[in-house]
Amino acid sequence: MWGTVGVLVVALLVLAGCDDGSDGSSSTDRVAGVYLAALRWAVDTDEVAPPSTGDPRNDDLPVVYALNLDGSAVPAAVQVVVVKELRDDLTLRFADARKEAVDDKHEGDPVHDHGMLVQLGSVPEEGQEVTVEADVYRSADDQQTYQLKVRFTGEDWEVVEATPR
Repeated sequence: MWGTVGVLVVALLVLAGCDDGSDGSSSTDRVAGVYLAALRWAVDTDEVAPPSTGDPRNDDLPVVYALNLDGSAVPAAVQVVVVKELRDDLTLRFADARKEAVDDKHEGDPVHDHGMLVQLGSVPEEGQEVTVEADVYRSADDQQTYQLKVRFTGEDWEVVEATPR
């Protein structure tokens, strides 16, 4: 009996020491927070408009594709957090490769679904303010790279400065 109690006490102590990420300090929360800030900024700045049917009840949400700038996969846990947070505002599709977002069969290589592609550079592991590179792409003739300064405000991450490059 004492052996079971001892194992239970050790398990509880281990769990108590684990970071649940509720204060935004876990790696997943940090990367997801920066992604959320950058995607909200890109959509607000670019004013992505969904195709309209004329009836607001039937209009689709704007479509945004997201991809790491280096071509690596965005971790699944980050994708879940970001998609859940933005689900009422836009249709977010994480791509594994740029070709999944860009329609190279049409002139000008537009993004599928009249959307935009946002590619983000790596998120630094430390600091309450980070700088990340962001490439915002609508078509071959409509693309811009930015250096984003993103700051943790205590609850959320927010883009505080965007410098075109």
